[in-house]
Amino acid sequence: MTVGEVLVSVRKFDGRPHRHRPMARPREDEQGVRLGAQVGTVYSKGDVGPVCTTEEPQIMLFPRDAWWTAQVTMVDLDLIRCVVARNPWSTSAPDPESVHISSGGT
Repeated sequence: MTVGEVLVSVRKFDGRPHRHRPMARPREDEQGVRLGAQVGTVYSKGDVGPVCTTEEPQIMLFPRDAWWTAQVTMVDLDLIRCVVARNPWSTSAPDPESVHISSGGT
């Protein structure tokens, strides 16, 4: 990871690892903290090491005063995938270098 990157670790409801990927922290505004991954970002699935690369740009939003996070991925036909998970950022928490999210995704 480089300066300005955050390691996003998504876990399933039962706590098993789901996805791990470095994401850049390009900006923060009144909506919250935004993270992004460019095409070709290497990430891992479950307990397996780096095995995949992103095929499309990805964005995650972590609102400061909400319990949820949003992940948006643009794919063919302009479909939008949105995953809701707990928000690791809050107004009282420090900015993490590593984000751990519990999610119901597969």
